[in-house]
Amino acid sequence: MRSYIGRILCLSTVLLALGVTLTPVHTLLAAPGITAVPVGAGPTGIVLNNFTGLAYVANSSANTMSVLDTATNTARTTIIVGGDPLSTAVKQGSSFGYVVNHDANTVAVFDTSKNNVIVTVPVGRGPSGVAENPYGVSAYITNSSDDTVSVFNTQSRTVVGTIVVGSNPTGVTLNPNNPQAYVANSNDNTISVINTTTNSVIATVPVGRTPTGIAVNGTTQRAYITNSLGNSVTVVDAIANVNVATISVGNNPTGIAVDSKTQRAYIANSDDNTISVFDTNTNTVIATVLVGSKPTGVMVNPKTKLVYVTNQNDGTVSVLPEQ
Repeated sequence: MRSYIGRILCLSTVLLALGVTLTPVHTLLAAPGITAVPVGAGPTGIVLNNFTGLAYVANSSANTMSVLDTATNTARTTIIVGGDPLSTAVKQGSSFGYVVNHDANTVAVFDTSKNNVIVTVPVGRGPSGVAENPYGVSAYITNSSDDTVSVFNTQSRTVVGTIVVGSNPTGVTLNPNNPQAYVANSNDNTISVINTTTNSVIATVPVGRTPTGIAVNGTTQRAYITNSLGNSVTVVDAIANVNVATISVGNNPTGIAVDSKTQRAYIANSDDNTISVFDTNTNTVIATVLVGSKPTGVMVNPKTKLVYVTNQNDGTVSVLPEQ
């Protein structure tokens, strides 16, 4: 296992008014304790099974998925999936997960107990993101070339609906405390809000330039969207569905994860090779941590207080303590 010595760029205290962009001020300090776990080529999406402590990493350049043991931070095995897997999700409390194959226009259902694909199902063109409904029997898959979201029934393993959203949808997430899904439309500079009971778009919210990743804090009912060309994160009120703030982060932010217990968000800045640590209570960036080359996906393990970052150019996952 290779280890990285990261660096935290601490910020001076800055008060942020709603809707005002924050410009961080950096002081360079050392940050030990970052390790790198080798996985497959081109890792992008990553997801945690909270019940087993296993994480699943989509290796886009290898057409595989790595199974990562978060107790030992080692890769256990590799699952062969489809062409250009970008994003993955697991059904918590079950033995099944889902990975979208961008080039194959499919979603693969895999068995987490046997670590093999059990069925591959056609979806729309250019599937990019997938999120599983924790309270239902559906998963939502963004089709970037179709401008649609496929509604996938996780029991019948069939596509049961198609929802038209904005242009080039990428990231998607579910609200853990509200029957809504949120879709980042990269070419529209908007997010679509989907009512998961009716599977219809109920709001379209303007955000920053080229929204890519999206995460929801179910405790505070705030959604956080990475704007890759805007070098910023937009904060959206998930009840009123309105934009309430925009915060500057690093260059080309992509993936994002939120820990609702610590009220921290972690943003992967792909062009900076850094992670921005974001305090969701104050809407401020409190630290910037150096990781591997082209960080893309982010995951938090709330039990171990560790953050996992996929480094697309390194073929590794950086593991660092929560800040």
